[in-house]
Amino acid sequence: MTDPILEPFRRLIPPIGMVDISPIVAILVLQVVQSIIVETLRAMAL
Repeated sequence: MTDPILEPFRRLIPPIGMVDISPIVAILVLQVVQSIIVETLRAMAL
């Protein structure tokens, strides 16, 4: 279920030892995208 989102990050970011940090990066990117969308919608509502 999460592979469509995580797979591009896994190709770009290699695991560090045995730790896969791609989910952390994906969450950060999704939060940035969410804040951009919210701010854009908020600005359009004014």
